Amino acid sequence: MITNNHIEEPFKSIIALSPSGVFMSTINNEIGEHGAQNWSMGLPVTLLVILLGTYCLVTKSNYWKMYGSFSILFYFSLFTWIPYDLIKDSLLANVQFLGRLLIFVLISLSIGVSYLITFRKKNIKVSLIFGLNVVIIIFSLSALYNYHYNYFGPGTTHSKINSENYYGMINNTGTFADYLPKNIKKNNSNTKQNDNKKILKIVNSSPKEITYSAYSAKNVDYQIPFITYRGLNYVISSNGQKVYMSGNAKFIKVRLHRGQNKIIIKVRHNNSVYLLVVSMISFIILVIYMVFIKFKLMHEQSLIHRLT
Repeated sequence: MITNNHIEEPFKSIIALSPSGVFMSTINNEIGEHGAQNWSMGLPVTLLVILLGTYCLVTKSNYWKMYGSFSILFYFSLFTWIPYDLIKDSLLANVQFLGRLLIFVLISLSIGVSYLITFRKKNIKVSLIFGLNVVIIIFSLSALYNYHYNYFGPGTTHSKINSENYYGMINNTGTFADYLPKNIKKNNSNTKQNDNKKILKIVNSSPKEITYSAYSAKNVDYQIPFITYRGLNYVISSNGQKVYMSGNAKFIKVRLHRGQNKIIIKVRHNNSVYLLVVSMISFIILVIYMVFIKFKLMHEQSLIHRLT
């Protein structure tokens, strides 16, 4: 996709986790953007990884030990005490932030805990499992709420964009060039609000559609500051008339008539999105079916045990 769209590639680097930074993020239950070196899984999950890994050392079980050992060993291998500078030009540099690999720790942890609950000789109380999940959910929701509550404002890299500050933001705010079109001049004449006395305002927006209101003192071709990418289907209309784009266009150009104009841009997803939805629903159904079979077997074993 990067090659086909001629967009800037992200920088390549290996940024490992900082022990002190992760410790403070874990204690404070933070998931905010305080540096990629400070990413945390949350206090309950981190403790679960450590406890499960420690338990692997004193047990002889083979069902889940591999997953528990992998989760704790892989977790501690993501920190700065590993000399990753020696392989900074390797394929791993495409990952950039090793905190992104925490997902594999969580997957291994989930499998290990599931095996532990299923095959442990002494049954674990349902109330204990339920209580642990409640604690994890509470900590997760608390961290998520604080993250979104403090998403905008001083000390962050995010600002709310509206019709009044749009042009000032795109002209004066610094940002990374990742995934932006290559060879595009920043000082484009159409990005100035007073050019040809045109005023472009966002009337309504959603993840799949955006509506602009544009005023022009005369009939003129106007370039909308809206970046397009290959592989996505755009449906564009200006004053009710469909606008056609060339295959290589990175921006949308429309014909504005004298007076007020209405431009609507819609994005239609490819069929791959529907395949993703079907696969997710199938996975959920499979998990529910496996849980049902598991409880059915436990019930049958309980009846056999009572009869004997």
